[in-house]
Amino acid sequence: TNRLSDAIALVERAHAAEPDNARLTASLGDFYIRSANAQKALDLVSQTKGGSANSVALLALKATAEIALGQKDKARDTYNELLKQDPAQLAARQQLITLLVDTGDFESARNVVKAGIAVTPRNYQLLQDYVMVELKATGVDAALVTADNMLSQDRDFTLARALRGDVYLAANRPEDAIAAYAE
Repeated sequence: TNRLSDAIALVERAHAAEPDNARLTASLGDFYIRSANAQKALDLVSQTKGGSANSVALLALKATAEIALGQKDKARDTYNELLKQDPAQLAARQQLITLLVDTGDFESARNVVKAGIAVTPRNYQLLQDYVMVELKATGVDAALVTADNMLSQDRDFTLARALRGDVYLAANRPEDAIAAYAE
C-alpha cells in the first residue's frame, strides 16, 4: 500500500495543477477507490466543475464509487446517464446489466442489453450478456432457446454459434458445453 500511497500523492499534486482535467480526476478517483476510500472519490466528482463534470470518465467514476458505497439505485441512475451520453460504452453497459441482474430486475437488464445491441450489432459480448440474463432469469432451457433465436437472426455471425456452449458452461454442464462448441 505504500506504493499506492505514493501514487495517490503524485496524482493529487498533478490534479491540483490541472483540476479541470477529467482524465486526471478519474485516475485520482480510481486510486481512491482502490485504497478503499470510495467516498473521497465521490466527493472528488462532486467538486468537479465545468464541462468535464459530466464527462463519460467522471460519470463512470461516480457510478463505481456509488457501487463501492452500496448506493445501487444512484449507481443505476448514473450508468443510465452515462449511456444516454455515450450509448457505445460497453464497460458501463455491462456494469449496469450486472447491477440490474443482481437486484433481480431481469426485464430492465434485457432492455439495457437490447439497447446495446441496437447500437453495436454483432457484438458477441452483448449477445452473451443477453443469453446469460435469460439463464439467470428463467433457466437453461429458456437460455438455449434464446441462443438459438439469436443465431437464427444472423447465421453469418459465426461467433453466435458459441452461445449454446456458453450457456452450458455457465450452468456448470461442461460435457454439454463441449458438445455444443463442437457443433
